[in-house]
Amino acid sequence: MARKYGTTVYVNAKWRMMLRLKGTVILQIWWHILLVGIYSTIVFLISKYSDWKMNYTLNLVSVMGMVVSLLLVFRTNTAYDRYWEGRRLWSQMTLCIRNLTRGIWVCVTETETRDLLEKKSAINLLVAFAFATKHYLREEYGYDYDDMVDLLTHIPKYSIPTSVEPMDWRMDIPTTPL
Repeated sequence: MARKYGTTVYVNAKWRMMLRLKGTVILQIWWHILLVGIYSTIVFLISKYSDWKMNYTLNLVSVMGMVVSLLLVFRTNTAYDRYWEGRRLWSQMTLCIRNLTRGIWVCVTETETRDLLEKKSAINLLVAFAFATKHYLREEYGYDYDDMVDLLTHIPKYSIPTSVEPMDWRMDIPTTPL
């Protein structure tokens, strides 16, 4: 079943990243690919159906093959370095969120029910930050996604950034002691 988030339609878990056009360079280079394809087709048709033949030695093919292979190696290494840097930063962010969550849960004392609810709210917001970062990196803007709904339900509707009402959220928290 297809789910739609923002402008991205997820068809299947296996195909979702392969069919995604947002964040790729395909939308910027499609016409270059089309022009090279048309040029190659014209050269092939001229070579096949006319008397004009291209005379080149096999040394040219081997030299060009070497150049293209080196370019592919450098491009692949650069892409891998970018991936590894992103993975390192994501792991660092997750570790910091985990440490901050542990610090909030262990070090903050609760004397009332309100304090416990505030601790849980802060932890939910930290986890929601990780999910919001994931959605932002995928260029899916908003906060109404399946993985964030349960983490943000404790925030009152009038504290949404587009609201003009004051944010007095302490009135919603019960004050009965533990």
